[in-house]
Amino acid sequence: MPQVARIERGVLQAGLFVDVYIGVSDALLKQLWKRNQPVPPAVFATFIVDTGADRTLVDEQIARTLGLIAVNQKPVITSESKGIPQICDIYAISIEVRNGGSPPWRMSTVAATGRPLMDDARHGVLGRDVLDRVKLVYDGPRQTFTIDYFY
Repeated sequence: MPQVARIERGVLQAGLFVDVYIGVSDALLKQLWKRNQPVPPAVFATFIVDTGADRTLVDEQIARTLGLIAVNQKPVITSESKGIPQICDIYAISIEVRNGGSPPWRMSTVAATGRPLMDDARHGVLGRDVLDRVKLVYDGPRQTFTIDYFY
């Protein structure tokens, strides 16, 4: 029977941030193992939690570091595109949030939109495609947020 674990973090002035490890998707991981090829190590990154974002975004530099090839392309309207859709690469990634002594929150395959985020504070965005899998609570008076997830 699945159990629930909780991540609790403080709210920063710039928003809700969570540290993650970005890796290759499970499907690519299995292919690499099968071919006896090395698996690139996961990349540590900081993502902003954004309930207004439809999709999860990943900095294209992380995708390049992992040696990923786009699995698709989609038109995306971003805050910088002034309402005009831009064609963006889609990468299959895994996301893991480590949680002290509890099991990690892990998503084995996420279709993340590649963007040149160019921001030292964040390397990606956790959008509703990922947040729909968890319970997210923002506690304004305490200036904290929690993410409850199954493992």
